[in-house]
Amino acid sequence: MLIENRADNQVLKELAQQFNVDEIYLYNNQGEITHSTIEAFIGWKAPENHPVNEFMISKDNTLVEDIRPDTETGIYYKFGYVKNGDGTFVQIGVLAENVRAYLSKFEIDQYIQDISEQNNLQYAFFVDTDYKIIAGTLPQYIGHHIVDKRIQERMSNEDLNVIKTTIENTDVFQVSAPIYVSNEKLGTLSIAWPSYEVDYQVHKVILISLSLFLLSTIITASIFYYAYHKDKSNVRIAYYDSLTHLPNHIYLSEYLEELLEQSTKKNRAVMLLNCANFKTLNMTYGFLHGDYILKQIAEAVDKILDDHHMFFRFNADRFVLVIDDYINREELSQLAQKLISIFNNPFKGISEHQYITAEIAIVEIKGNDFTVDKILQDASLTLSEHQNINSRSVKFFNENMETSIQRENAIEKVIRAVIDGSDTQSFSLVYQPKIDIQTNKQSRRI
Repeated sequence: MLIENRADNQVLKELAQQFNVDEIYLYNNQGEITHSTIEAFIGWKAPENHPVNEFMISKDNTLVEDIRPDTETGIYYKFGYVKNGDGTFVQIGVLAENVRAYLSKFEIDQYIQDISEQNNLQYAFFVDTDYKIIAGTLPQYIGHHIVDKRIQERMSNEDLNVIKTTIENTDVFQVSAPIYVSNEKLGTLSIAWPSYEVDYQVHKVILISLSLFLLSTIITASIFYYAYHKDKSNVRIAYYDSLTHLPNHIYLSEYLEELLEQSTKKNRAVMLLNCANFKTLNMTYGFLHGDYILKQIAEAVDKILDDHHMFFRFNADRFVLVIDDYINREELSQLAQKLISIFNNPFKGISEHQYITAEIAIVEIKGNDFTVDKILQDASLTLSEHQNINSRSVKFFNENMETSIQRENAIEKVIRAVIDGSDTQSFSLVYQPKIDIQTNKQSRRI
């Protein structure tokens, strides 16, 4: 309701910050973005079969989607929509990682609840590393910061800590222990049992038993936390492409970073495979048709690779192959031609067979001055050279390509400066005389 009649991008940004969302888009009744927190998308119009278009033409007034990648950026969001009476509508986006962070609070609450129900406790708290109580069985304390220096010191202790204290006018034995996941401290689990249940004669035995029981509880809680953070579905969302199930560009960057840090004498190279006419295919037949073809390409390429190869989906219609060991360029050329041969036959489309034009750029990783960004930049630069050669071709990167594009960039900057008048030295106008008036003869051209 606050967004209605607020045709102001700055207002949308303030609303997004106020309600803790990441993106807000206002659409007209034609599915075109009129205002947004991201001004670069203003004027974008949802194509047919796009989720935004499907909501626009539906009879629904509201919709909340499952988490999916944004079709323009590939970043995972959870989107929601609200339609107005005049056909205009609002789209709200929240980053998937923020959704998971929000839900993780409920996971901690559930763990605390499970522990308290099973063990007849006086209370159980989980305190983060800033000494804030973020979950517990006593609601009145949740959200409070622990300011007592003695308690902070006990909770900063890396070992199990057991004391006798008074909480809510009840004498209790309080046991505190740090919780770690992947060597990162999440906070401190604090559990208390009423002291009247502890018999003095078996005090030491009970403390040992409680310590062992708490240790098993901590291990169980740690497994839950570890399983949550390392859950297979979360890993696949972060590191794998949901369409082809190949490792994605994030996985590629981390893989290359690790590869570059290793000292080895093995030859290594990167191949960037581009489907040159794929944009036309998407515009002609739609994205679902294109996705169907992409899955076939991924499956066909994967069948001819071996253990020395890692295959990634880099972006919309580009794939990257990392070769961890090869003998010489000839071997790379043969592998590239083998990949190109996949495209000699048409792929089976939803409605009809489609020919895809493929081109491959190869960058050999030699020396120690390579970075992940430099490798991918060189591969993209090599692809641009395919404009001057036949399609379905293979080309190796060489330094002349980089020199050439740097020269073109420098020339373009000079021309722009001359046109706007800031450069008056690089170009000058010279008049060529055509007739020598003294001899009435035509001048020779210089």
